[in-house]
Amino acid sequence: PVESELKDLPELELLVSKIKKVTEELQEITKEAIALDIALRTGLPPEADRETFANLLASLKRINTPITDATLRRDTLSMLENYSSFLLKYFPLWAVTNLSIRSRIPLIGGLFDLAIIDEASQCDIPSAIPILFRAKRVGVVGDPHQLSHVANIKKSRDILLRERHNVIRIEEQRFSYPETSLYDLFAQTNGVNPTMLKETYRSAFGIAE
Repeated sequence: PVESELKDLPELELLVSKIKKVTEELQEITKEAIALDIALRTGLPPEADRETFANLLASLKRINTPITDATLRRDTLSMLENYSSFLLKYFPLWAVTNLSIRSRIPLIGGLFDLAIIDEASQCDIPSAIPILFRAKRVGVVGDPHQLSHVANIKKSRDILLRERHNVIRIEEQRFSYPETSLYDLFAQTNGVNPTMLKETYRSAFGIAE
């Protein structure tokens, strides 16, 4: 009976072809679904106070200048914190740098579901802490074969500072500022298994290989 059932099944080559076609269709549908979902969840609703948010946006652009008034800076950050839940509902995706995040996103722990830090192999550990604090989870992306971050202090200075602040235990040595990038720190952490990407879209195949 089993042999007769197997004879009635389509040929393997035909099944592979159909599976490939369905997979490609699913990929296209997924792209469209994600685009529609983002379009539905982004942008201010009609009833929003657009003048208020326009002022907030203009203030955020201004407060990074050295001549910004302290009162304006304080009021801008306070307004941003008050409206953070509303803004995240309609603008769920934010792009910042390690240094600009302090003036763009309120200091609220776990504010974002996920933070993705790109070029982490060229990122030092301390500057990433403000991003890590604001996220419930984090994804770290980088190339361990690239040049590491540029440290502003020498190794000898780092050792002196760590001794001064009693960061001298052997289990704390991997947190060295000049020697360990953010990518290195995560790749060396128990329970974290780095995933190497097998495809590249920005480099010649020979170089990537």
